[in-house]
Amino acid sequence: MKRTFVVGALLATVAWLGRAAEGAPATDTNITIDPAIAKASAEADANTAHAGSPAPAASAPAGEPQTPYEKALLNYKAGKYDAAKVLIDDADETSPGNAAIQMLKVRILAELHDFHGAHQVLNTLYDRTDLSPTYAAALTLTNADLSLRERHFEAAAKAYQSYLQFRPADADAKLKLIYAKLSTGDMVAAGKLASELQPSDATTPAYYFAHAALAHAGATTGDEEQDFEQARTIYGITLTNRYLKTYLEVFSAEKSPAPATASQSAPSGKAQ
Repeated sequence: MKRTFVVGALLATVAWLGRAAEGAPATDTNITIDPAIAKASAEADANTAHAGSPAPAASAPAGEPQTPYEKALLNYKAGKYDAAKVLIDDADETSPGNAAIQMLKVRILAELHDFHGAHQVLNTLYDRTDLSPTYAAALTLTNADLSLRERHFEAAAKAYQSYLQFRPADADAKLKLIYAKLSTGDMVAAGKLASELQPSDATTPAYYFAHAALAHAGATTGDEEQDFEQARTIYGITLTNRYLKTYLEVFSAEKSPAPATASQSAPSGKAQ
C-alpha cells in the first residue's frame, strides 16, 4: 500500500476544493441530476398533493444555472456546502416536498456533518406513501450514501445491496458497496464485486478505485498509486478527485464523523 500517495492525494483534494472555494471554474460544470432521482421525483410529485410543485429540471440550460436547485447542485459538486445549504433551503421553500430537492438536502447536510438534520429529512421521505419502484431505489441510494458518509459500513452495505436489486448495472453503487464490504472485512465479496466492473467504462473510474481499494486493504498485490494515476489520466483531475474524496472519507481514520444516535437510524420497517 502506498501510504505516501494517500497523503499526497489528500493534499491534492484539499487544494482542488480550495480552488473551487475561491471561485475557480470547475472543469466539469454538468449538473445533470441522477436519472433515478429525477424520475423518482417526477413520479412521486405527480401522485401526491405536491403535484403542483414540478421536479427540478434534469439539467440546466446553456450558461448559468437558473433555479435555486440547480445552483445548489452546482455548489454542492464544487464543495461549497454552506452556499449549497442556503440555496437548497430556497429551493425547498419554492417547491416544498419535492423529492429531488429533499434528497440533495440530505447530501448537503451530511457534508456539513449535520447528520441529525440529514436523518430528519430522510425520515420525512420515508413517511411518503407514494413509493414507486424508481422512487424507492433513489431513496435507498440516498440512505446508503448517508450511511457510508457516517462510516456505518454494515448499514451502508445492506442499503447498497438493496439498491442494486433495482439498478444492478450501477457501477458507482457497486464501488461503494466494495468500500463497505472491505471496511467490514469481507474481502471475498469485495473482490467478486470488483470483478464485475469494467476498465473500459467511459462514465466512471469505478474499476480503478475498486482495485485501489483492494490493494489498500491488502486483498491484492496491486499498486494503489498506479490505479489512481490511471484514473486521473483517463477521466481527468476533477472527476477523479470527486471519487478520491469519497475514498479518503472511507479509508482515512481522521475523516471519521461522530457516531449517529439511535434516533438517527432509518425508521424501523422501512426501506433500507
